[in-house]
Amino acid sequence: MTRKDGELRAFIGMPLEVATQQWLCDSLAPLKVQFNKASADAPKPAPQIRWVSPENWHITLAFLGQIPQDRASEIIKLLANALATRPSVKTEIEAVKRFPHANSPIIAVLLVNNDALLELHGRIQEFCKIAGLRQERRAFKAHITLARIKAPVGHGHEGQRQGSLSGDSPIADIDALQLDRQVTLNRVQLLNSHLSPEGSRYQILADFLLRKPEFKTLG
Repeated sequence: MTRKDGELRAFIGMPLEVATQQWLCDSLAPLKVQFNKASADAPKPAPQIRWVSPENWHITLAFLGQIPQDRASEIIKLLANALATRPSVKTEIEAVKRFPHANSPIIAVLLVNNDALLELHGRIQEFCKIAGLRQERRAFKAHITLARIKAPVGHGHEGQRQGSLSGDSPIADIDALQLDRQVTLNRVQLLNSHLSPEGSRYQILADFLLRKPEFKTLG
């Protein structure tokens, strides 16, 4: 959809903490080198892997689509109310896989959809309904997009996107990559997405810090 003047291409997302972001960078570095080498050594034309910059890693809670820019202040206030008493969320990394299916061109980190994360997602859906915004119809699965496999020119069929990066190549090693870490998600952001040939650039419109969970002692 083409963006009109005075419109934002908005979504609600959760960024990673800096320490988790750095840990994930370090964990993926060897596999990333293998992927890039496999792509460079493959017969041409070959699929290319476009890696998402770590500063753009996020979990999308809701894609709002095109919204009028003059509604931004109203939407921010409604979102602030929806998040006013929300605690931070703890979850775990589940896997690194092709997402949402085995032949998808997207490589993603999947996170465990625990009760706390699903409850927060439900609250965001309620906010969208109250604000008269687009509501996601697809089932929610928390994930972070790491890379996209791009088919060479003239080879746009999804099955061909795998190209020489399937079979015994490093792509096949994704499921063997063991990542085990608890993740704390303590911020929710309203973002504006700017599309370009080099990839998406995100502008933070509002940043909400979720409160720390309260613990009561007995006795």
